[in-house]
Amino acid sequence: MGILTAMNSAVGGLGAQSFALENISGNIANSSTTGFKRKDTSFADLVRSNTSNAARVTSGGVTASSRSTITLDGDIQGSAVDTHLAINGTGFFSVSADPLDNTLGTRYTRAGDFEQYYDARNGQTYLRNGSGYSLIGINMTPAIGEDPKGPITIDKTSQSAKASTQITYKLNLPTEPVTTYSAANSTVAGANIYDPSYSATSIPYQIASTGKVVGTQVTDFMKNSIAGGTVTVYDAQGTPAVVQLRWSKFEEASTGRSEWGLFYRNAETYDATDTTDAVWTQIPSNTTINDGTLGRVAATDTNGVAPGGTGWIETYTHPASTGFFFDSNGKQLDATSAIAVNNLTVNGKNFGTMTLDMAATEFADKNGLASANQLTQDGYSTGAFEGVSIDNNSGIISYNYSNGQTVQKWKIPIVAFNGASYLKAEDGGAYTETIQSGSPIDIDGALSSSALEASNVDISEEFTKLIVTQQAFSANSKVITTADQMMSDILQIIR
Repeated sequence: MGILTAMNSAVGGLGAQSFALENISGNIANSSTTGFKRKDTSFADLVRSNTSNAARVTSGGVTASSRSTITLDGDIQGSAVDTHLAINGTGFFSVSADPLDNTLGTRYTRAGDFEQYYDARNGQTYLRNGSGYSLIGINMTPAIGEDPKGPITIDKTSQSAKASTQITYKLNLPTEPVTTYSAANSTVAGANIYDPSYSATSIPYQIASTGKVVGTQVTDFMKNSIAGGTVTVYDAQGTPAVVQLRWSKFEEASTGRSEWGLFYRNAETYDATDTTDAVWTQIPSNTTINDGTLGRVAATDTNGVAPGGTGWIETYTHPASTGFFFDSNGKQLDATSAIAVNNLTVNGKNFGTMTLDMAATEFADKNGLASANQLTQDGYSTGAFEGVSIDNNSGIISYNYSNGQTVQKWKIPIVAFNGASYLKAEDGGAYTETIQSGSPIDIDGALSSSALEASNVDISEEFTKLIVTQQAFSANSKVITTADQMMSDILQIIR
């Protein structure tokens, strides 16, 4: 009978609208839940007819089912917590329900409200979100035989000191350095110094075969050299020492070649009358230009007139293969990038052999000074753990230490699914893979640190759906009362 069918359809309608109301209420309840994906309701009709006559087919009942919106992103909102993460676009975080129980398998989520959590069971610190899931990452420095993929742990122990073994030095030397020479050279009659052109220069100090500047030579050396920068080096215990560098020009480029000497300071204090201990030590360049091939420097009197003779040679000597040579175009000759500085000693502390990785040019500088583009070294002192930082582009988690060092430790993988809408929902905004979703696929997803993905629930839209659902429910209940009244009328006929 049509009346009973109508009543059954209306009952089905009440059930379908109740199902929709359940989704709406859940969406509204989770409107502030991080990474929550709303559930929409889909309705499908049920045809109830056993006739082949299309004109006799009537509207049947209805069934309701949930429609996932997993692939619809929520808004990205800023956060004050460094470890809060949001995925820009497609993808999921891989998480573990319990980092100590591998049998629970891997789950996937968009809820990136991860914070450091200390697990007293094993003394490890994990990145766990508000639902209790621990973030899974790839260890960039795994132990031998260790699976690099697993729950991310934060090791807060201090970083051990590392002794310096290499100094990297990139700079430009001026063609005409600004120095403070004496007014005249008493060793050559009538010879003046034209500063800074070096057209007639006699260096009033001597570099012995040991390549060192002693106390009695320091004053002249400082006048006839320019600063080359400073760099702090460390021993194996993390004890620092400041290495000061200076450059002294030995020969003018009029010969088609310039020679410079590079020195580092051994001692902060010294005896100005000492003739033995090194205050500055020359760093050899490892070049192969021989002594005696550097040419002559012409001498003139104060009026620019040659006083006679055939000229004079610079009044200094130097050990073979110690200077840095440049051609007239400012290019370093016989350049050797790796220079061994043996027994580098500062203030009595021997730092052993240090490799100097150097590249230099000689171009004009209006200030007559050396300009270092890079002056760094590879050692550091002991550092206390200060926190972690996360790179948005690479997803790499780095440890930061008080000694200024940053160590890349973990990479956060982002995965996607061919059928993401068919993932099985679990408590806490997590999902597990299904046959319909397919297996996870690693992708180059983009992250935003110090940010969270908000729920994709639109409250105004949910209220609109709530009104429609209420009206549909009332209409179905009206159908039931109407059918009941019609059935009563039929029963009255029987009486």
